[in-house]
Amino acid sequence: MKEFDYDAAIIGGGSGGYAAARTAADAGLRTVVIEGGEEVGGLCILRGCMPTKALLYATEVKHLAQHPDAWGIHSTNVSVDFARLMARKNTLIKEFAGHRERQLTKGTFKFIRANARFTDKHTLALSTGGTLTSGRFVISTGSIVAPPALPSNFKRT
Repeated sequence: MKEFDYDAAIIGGGSGGYAAARTAADAGLRTVVIEGGEEVGGLCILRGCMPTKALLYATEVKHLAQHPDAWGIHSTNVSVDFARLMARKNTLIKEFAGHRERQLTKGTFKFIRANARFTDKHTLALSTGGTLTSGRFVISTGSIVAPPALPSNFKRT
């Protein structure tokens, strides 16, 4: 008889949670991922790394288009349509988030959409009702942006 419902329970379905779940499942552990956020994907995909990289790439393309002479290319009046730039970024993020959701739901491990809270060292109560137990837990619920503590006399230049 199994002592717990799962060998590994991962709280959070972002990049770190997905990596932990994939590793645990690949090691043969009965694994579950619990994601309570409104969107699936985590900070990196939804608001951090991926949106930033998309905007930085657009900036690089604009810079190259404005300085093409080294390549023997002539261009004039390079400009940016900010609404289209943001729409493209949003499309990319939606694609990345969709890919992550497909990875989480493909059946390698159980995926539950719920908030979770510990009721003891091996039990989670789920916001959807019920509980689950696990021998191990990984808490991968992301982070928040925190500005650095600067001295009150710090002056930006």
